[in-house]
Amino acid sequence: MTDTDLTSLRFLIIDDDVTVLDFVAHKLRNLGVNYIATASNGQIALEKLQDVSLPIDIILLDLSMPEMDGVLFLRHLAELAFPGGVILLSGVNPSIIRSAHRLAREHSLNILGSISKQVGLKEIADIFKKFDLRKKLPEEELPSFISKYELSHAIDRQQIEYVFQPKVRISTREIDGVEMLARWNHPEYGEVSPKQFIKLAEQSGLIDGLTKLVYDKGMDQAKQWLDRGINVKVSLNAAAESLEQLDFADFVIQLVKKKRIPPQNVVIEVTETQLMENVSAHLETLTRLQLHGIGLSIDDFGKGYSTLEQLERIPFTELKIDRDFVTGVEKNSSSTAILEATIDLAKKLRIETVAEGVETGDDWDLVAAMGCDDAQGFYISPGLTANEFEKWYVERGGHF
Repeated sequence: MTDTDLTSLRFLIIDDDVTVLDFVAHKLRNLGVNYIATASNGQIALEKLQDVSLPIDIILLDLSMPEMDGVLFLRHLAELAFPGGVILLSGVNPSIIRSAHRLAREHSLNILGSISKQVGLKEIADIFKKFDLRKKLPEEELPSFISKYELSHAIDRQQIEYVFQPKVRISTREIDGVEMLARWNHPEYGEVSPKQFIKLAEQSGLIDGLTKLVYDKGMDQAKQWLDRGINVKVSLNAAAESLEQLDFADFVIQLVKKKRIPPQNVVIEVTETQLMENVSAHLETLTRLQLHGIGLSIDDFGKGYSTLEQLERIPFTELKIDRDFVTGVEKNSSSTAILEATIDLAKKLRIETVAEGVETGDDWDLVAAMGCDDAQGFYISPGLTANEFEKWYVERGGHF
């Protein structure tokens, strides 16, 4: 993600209180924003969004409005496949804010966060750092040309790129791992959502080849870093189709040996949803990987319905707590209780914990106080290219 140039962005502020509209618009102008539209209700906002000659990049949305409330407006944004960023103007119960965040993500909207109506310049500037200026295609709308053929050639032409998001050991502040994430930067349409091209790869029979390419690149990078004295774990995501392949474990085990990297430096991340699709095949694959010393991580912990059962059945070494229970959790007592209980459970099961979505110093302080092992999120760093990560790591002497 690059630094955001606010002067090039178009903003739409939606609030039924004209005082709030004027106040927030004033703050944006002080940050150098040149284009600001306002709307006193959802219907006016939808009409402004229909003007394709002036596309909106970021919406600041009040949830509590008469007639069309902000939650209903989010649904309309989803129907429009709005590709920009959304920020909630908070003046309601924090639990409602968090529910709205989850709903926006379920709608595949690019939710950047929430800010108070008495917002300061720094608070606005910090939240805009999460917005990527690169054009993104709506989550569920793949243009017809993006076919199996197009994706296959994108892989061959090296249009598939990789970023690494750091993970930090909270107790020592040591940078001890990265999560490797694939990106497709289309030469004409910009960044294609990973959900889109991975789903296409799964549907078109390309997922196995894509996974093996990513794993080969990831372990190559792990070896290069290791040779340069950068000893970090590299976490790689596994698709359900890969886990069902009976030779997948052999592929990973042999690749680790071929690259001559310690197996404990490789972590395979799976989600609970994937595990439920074919439990017996996945259980065999994951157990064999752990038997050979390769780490296993259950991702998005807390979003499924039988997570506790999976922890008992599969030898996970790491538990990644979903960002919905981490980001801004200090403002929500129920999420705080869930977070604390999850960390306590993991400790009793001798499983390490990673808090995803650590986006502020307050998030860091809270998960640290609860005894979480690792943290990952924008407070530490967004995803970095291999060269960017190496420079970032060396400049900090391996510590955050």
